[in-house]
Amino acid sequence: MKEEVSRKRGLIKGKIKTLTEDHSSLLWEVTQLQTDLQEEDHSFLLVRELACTMEPEAVLPGVLIDVAKYLGSLQYKAWKKMLEIIKAVPFSLDPNTSAGWLSISDNLTSVANRSYGLAVNNRERFYCAPCILGSKCFSQSLHTWEVEVTGVKDWRIGVAKRPDDARRSFLHRPRSGFWYIGRRAVDGDKCHTSNLALLETPLENLRRIQVELNCDEGELSFRDAERQTHIYAFHENFGGEVFPYFYVGRQKPSIPSEPLRICPLRVLIKEIVPM
Repeated sequence: MKEEVSRKRGLIKGKIKTLTEDHSSLLWEVTQLQTDLQEEDHSFLLVRELACTMEPEAVLPGVLIDVAKYLGSLQYKAWKKMLEIIKAVPFSLDPNTSAGWLSISDNLTSVANRSYGLAVNNRERFYCAPCILGSKCFSQSLHTWEVEVTGVKDWRIGVAKRPDDARRSFLHRPRSGFWYIGRRAVDGDKCHTSNLALLETPLENLRRIQVELNCDEGELSFRDAERQTHIYAFHENFGGEVFPYFYVGRQKPSIPSEPLRICPLRVLIKEIVPM
């Protein structure tokens, strides 16, 4: 719109210049008319009358700003533009459950294993392992999210029931309410699960994991989000609310881990023309 305003200002300035020249010419005509009126011969008025009855000049096309182009469906257009800037995630990380080893980003979408720091001693917080839960719980319907694990050598991803006292949560197994797949630095590219299965499927070059939780069917499945290949699936009765579960370890105690990230949603807009 700024470009159009600038261009049309140029047109208007050109028009003003023309009007200024016409104004000077008109002043000369008025002066000449006053001189002629002092004479007795008034036949010149017929010529003046014909000149004054001419139609006014029409506005040049393209001079007016196309108001409808900029103000039509303005809220909708602004919303579509915001989708290109704002990144939405299906849930955020819950800092109140974060173990002391973990460092969470300001927007609560990524977590890394840095150095141990003191934290409030609350029942929801993990103390025995570098774990954290998502902020949203699920108990029915189908839910999907993706997690980026690029560069992270020691991780777990899945769902968990909120422990009655996470401070005393040592054994993260299905009977304790934990369902996940993971990778340990000592196992290389092999994948392990919370039910102690060691999968033959290699996790080489795995960058994003798609988690699909079907609460109604009792199924938790994992896929390579880029290759769209199946990794593993649990078939369980989760028995109530579960939360997204994350574990971020270190390859070496002296080296901080790369961050594990919750991927933003891909928002699509479908415009339907009414019949």
